[in-house]
Amino acid sequence: MRTPLLVLILLCSTLLAACSSSDTTVVTDNTNNGQSSNMGSGSTDDDNDGISNSNDNCPTQFNPMQTASIGNATLLGDLCDDEDFDSIFDAIDNCPLISNPDQNDFDGNTVGDLCEVCGALDANGIELNPNCVVDLFLSDIEYFKDVTLRSEFGNDVNRIRKWRKNVNYYISGVPSLELLLELDRIVAELSTMIDIELIEVDDESDSNFHIFFGSGEDYAANIQAGASEFVDDNWGLFWGYWNADFEMTRATMYVDMFRTLGIDDQKHLLREEFTQALGMWNDTSKYPGSMFHTSYGFTTEYLEIDREVIRTLYNPRVVVGMTDIDIDLLFLDL
Repeated sequence: MRTPLLVLILLCSTLLAACSSSDTTVVTDNTNNGQSSNMGSGSTDDDNDGISNSNDNCPTQFNPMQTASIGNATLLGDLCDDEDFDSIFDAIDNCPLISNPDQNDFDGNTVGDLCEVCGALDANGIELNPNCVVDLFLSDIEYFKDVTLRSEFGNDVNRIRKWRKNVNYYISGVPSLELLLELDRIVAELSTMIDIELIEVDDESDSNFHIFFGSGEDYAANIQAGASEFVDDNWGLFWGYWNADFEMTRATMYVDMFRTLGIDDQKHLLREEFTQALGMWNDTSKYPGSMFHTSYGFTTEYLEIDREVIRTLYNPRVVVGMTDIDIDLLFLDL
């Protein structure tokens, strides 16, 4: 998950070139121009911001708010401080605590590449922040490929497909309070393993993932076109879409609230379908008790092998569109 660092730029006076990153001599009018001042007799205020030079944390730049919020190790104001000594003032530096005079910002999110959180990638799928090293561990590569590259329904795409933008999920139907609490628990667990955010929204128009609690007939008739041939035999089902780059763009799922065998059954289906809708398309018979096992189950917890699969799929080194060979080569290099 990336939470962009917001650098607040306050009172950047173009008249005084406060935002200039070059060594420019700023000429100011040292008169008070009739403005009120809190200075005592004999004090000077070179930048006319109402703060005397002796008390001003940035005496050469107009900064009456005295903002010093970036690092403040030098006790200077952001408009004239340069914590990382890269000749870019803190107030306009997109990475104020790590030297980056080039100010590279590949994804345009106002966070310099050297300050990006782990999981932010460039066009080639490489970490923008070279200091990020996300461990990649997988005890069963073939199992991972079976779960992520194959499909339980439809044709095998044999490509990694996963979300590269936040999942905004909308809930409809007749979920119980216990199921809603279980969904919160599932989201909290997944959020520790993946590099995107899972966000509940109140308006369906703001969503890209619709979770329905109700009958299969209603799901097929009102939410997911094409699902009618599957709901009779499946009390839980997910449906996913992806673009030409194999990035997932939309999904739906349902949990049957009428044919299921109690709350544990519903919790299992909720966890299974929600997890698979993140890009784990296939069930296998290899690990009994796994969330991706072919037999009907009631487990409401991930096995460690499940966690390996989830973490690996959303590891920055596993890129959308990868094939069997790509994955083999990736682990061969480790």
